[in-house]
Amino acid sequence: GIAVGTLLGYIVGNEMDKYDRMQLNHAYEFGPSGQSTAWSNPDNGKRYEVVPQPAYVQPSQPDRPCRRAEILATIDGRTERTYTTACRNNAGQWELQN
Repeated sequence: GIAVGTLLGYIVGNEMDKYDRMQLNHAYEFGPSGQSTAWSNPDNGKRYEVVPQPAYVQPSQPDRPCRRAEILATIDGRTERTYTTACRNNAGQWELQN
């Protein structure tokens, strides 16, 4: 868990730019469960593939749906796999969870 969380923080915080975050949000919003959504960043050539899972709600926050997703990031020829969870915030946007 710790290594995956650290990797996610690194990928999202240091490797993903505004374009990549927009694509990731699009995958959470519109990506069919279990189906891959992929893109290559036109500015830096980094490639991402996201496979979102079905939305779910936690009993403690029934008005806040969440989705888990697998992310494959290919950066500088090396592919890393990590898992993320995003939940809708009060503004209706997907927000990555720590």
